[in-house]
Amino acid sequence: MNNDKNPYRAPDSDIASNLTGEDEATKKSSFSLHEPRFAGYFAGFEWIGEGFGLFKKEALTWILMMITGFILMLVLLIIPFVNIISFFLIYVWFAGLLISCKVIYDGDKLTIGYLFSGFSAGFGSLLLLAVIMILVFLGLIFIVLVPVLTQISTSSTDVPSLLENFAQIQRAGEIVNLVLIPVHMGLCYAAPLIALNKVPIFKALILSFKACFKNFVPLFIYFTVISIVFVLGMIPLLLGLLIVIPLFAASFFLSYKDIFID
Repeated sequence: MNNDKNPYRAPDSDIASNLTGEDEATKKSSFSLHEPRFAGYFAGFEWIGEGFGLFKKEALTWILMMITGFILMLVLLIIPFVNIISFFLIYVWFAGLLISCKVIYDGDKLTIGYLFSGFSAGFGSLLLLAVIMILVFLGLIFIVLVPVLTQISTSSTDVPSLLENFAQIQRAGEIVNLVLIPVHMGLCYAAPLIALNKVPIFKALILSFKACFKNFVPLFIYFTVISIVFVLGMIPLLLGLLIVIPLFAASFFLSYKDIFID
């Protein structure tokens, strides 16, 4: 019997194609947010390994993007006043890297232009994140470090006094670091929450803190390992950063996906 005219033939479906590979449209539309989950103590190693795979898919474009970014950064740094403003764009640039990772994840073609995509993905909120980070850091310096340094400047220069001064600076630094831990926890995933899922800034800060609280150990291991990778990337005349920065962006994107999306 001819299947084309068989009235008992099952209707066509995409089940077979979905078994061989995830439908791209479904993948793009399923990037929905949920409450942060615990990813597993050693999930960071998986993020880095899969992140390298994400990098390899568009390795040449990533490297060209990094070269473009480095040149642009050097130009901005030598322009008076603009070099100060450029520090407030840190999360905007980082959002561009995360959006680039999402583009590759969706199976689309990555172009150098995505480096600037953070300017059109919650720009105001990303800018406000940088303002919060800088104000908190400066506030801690004035509240904790400045009084200590003022006291030290009026103390004697004998050896016992110098040792005590060093101990005071060390204690002040420890206080600053302790206070910065919850601040970094709030800021950690705020950028991808804003840029990738359009979460309002204050809700993004809360969700980021929850994610870091639930995954404190996995993230500690991950950032320790990725920091070592960064150091290794700096050894060959900083050329390794052309690979390490995209690797960090890709692995961090996958950590976000693992904790908030999957």
